[in-house]
This record gives sequence, C-alpha cells and structure tokens, in this order.
Amino acid sequence: MSAFSYFFEPIQKGNTKLTEMAIYNSIKFDGDFIPLWGGNKNHVIKNRLISENGKTKSGAQITIFNGEGIIISLDGSAGSMTYKSGERFALNHHAGFFKVKEEMKGFVNPLFFALLFEKKL
Repeated sequence: MSAFSYFFEPIQKGNTKLTEMAIYNSIKFDGDFIPLWGGNKNHVIKNRLISENGKTKSGAQITIFNGEGIIISLDGSAGSMTYKSGERFALNHHAGFFKVKEEMKGFVNPLFFALLFEKKL
C-alpha cells in the first residue's frame, strides 16, 4: 500500500467524450449549470458550465463531484491541485478528484496537502 492510498480514496477521473459539442448540447437538458473543470492550472474561474443533467458524446450521464476534496490536473497543467469544499462540479478526462479517507480525516488537511504537494507533483 502506498502512502497516498493509506490516507486518500482512489482518484476518480472525469468523464471521457465530454466534447465541446456535448457541453453545448447540455443546454437542452433541464437542471442547474455547474462548473466543468479539466487540466487547468487552477480550478477557480468558472469559464465553462454544463447542465447537471448533461451527457457525454456517447450518451453517458456526466459524473457530478462534490464534497471536500482535491481536483488534480492529470495532463495540461499536470499535478496542479485545487481544494474544493461545498461545490458541485463536473470534470473531463484531463482531471480527477480525490478525498481523504473517512478514518484519516483528523490526520490530513486536504487544503494544506494541495498547497504543499502541488509543487512536488
């Protein structure tokens, strides 16, 4: 077991086939619009939004992430991390999201982890 997997749940990758066309087509689905993040250096400015009921190019329902955790860029600005808490969002395949394991919540501060280890990844 790695040190990462001791403290954190596995990284959940964002959706593949979440193309610009799929994002645009999400307008026709009802529901709130949520931020869509990818391989950005930071995940703060909401440049792209997608309907929470949006679908990928292949027709699969998008994954909605929430809760306290860290978005990590997997390519593009690989290794960049942004702490999130209390926000619903979607990710494309250029990013992932991970959370502190329930039993480790008193031992790991995810905001501190993201700030400290972003430069080391």
